[in-house]
Amino acid sequence: MRRRARRFAPAGFFFGAAIYLDERRRATLHKMAKTKISSTDLVWIFHEELQAFDDFPLHGISIAIVPTADGGWEALTPSNVQARRPLWASRVEAIQKRLQKTYTLVS
Repeated sequence: MRRRARRFAPAGFFFGAAIYLDERRRATLHKMAKTKISSTDLVWIFHEELQAFDDFPLHGISIAIVPTADGGWEALTPSNVQARRPLWASRVEAIQKRLQKTYTLVS
């Protein structure tokens, strides 16, 4: 007896996961793969998003993207930014949390 190949039809996206319907219209949730990106491109994305704020400093903010031991990455700001501009440090952390769900570092 031959088994039919399961066919899935995309039904939509839900918080970073794809929802598919099989031939019996049962929904299954599939986690989407993270996009590989270089640290230079990540820094570019950070600066683009930070420039959207009205109080972005003219000289910008130094951001370093470093790999972590668990295979992820972390955005670091200098200690003077953390001390003098805590609002900017918290914005960088918020952007980091959001981007970590989508991007992984290229080794």
